[in-house]
Amino acid sequence: MKTIKKGKRAYNRSIHRTSIKYNIYRYHKATDNQRINITVLIEALCPDCQRWIVEELYPHVFKNFLDYVNIELIPYGNAKMVNGTIECQHGPEECSINRFESCVIDSMQTQDQFLPLIYCIENQLMSKVTFDKASAKCFRTLSITDDMQRMIQ
Repeated sequence: MKTIKKGKRAYNRSIHRTSIKYNIYRYHKATDNQRINITVLIEALCPDCQRWIVEELYPHVFKNFLDYVNIELIPYGNAKMVNGTIECQHGPEECSINRFESCVIDSMQTQDQFLPLIYCIENQLMSKVTFDKASAKCFRTLSITDDMQRMIQ
């Protein structure tokens, strides 16, 4: 066992290593099964939101860290309440798609289920596909059951 003098204090290197290992163990034990919560306000027809969902959130965060994150999407973004009516930044169609995406989240409930569908739809919308065609294609591609489709719509 080697004793190291540092300033006026001396310490034993093996005790120091054990202490570091113990603290690392305690950290891992304390953070076991804890996930990082990510809440994102999105707008269905916002080009920046679409790009972020398609190029960052889904491929990098969701795909790589699925077991470590809870992703909450709030399809409302920059919408405003005006005289009791919700007005969306990118027009009435965006409000309709935001409502649809909210129903997707409520109906499917887990990020493993809703995020691939929202990613698929936003990817299609980003490519200028109409919403009706985008949702139909994504339902088909992801094998969304007829019952689930009815719940969502």
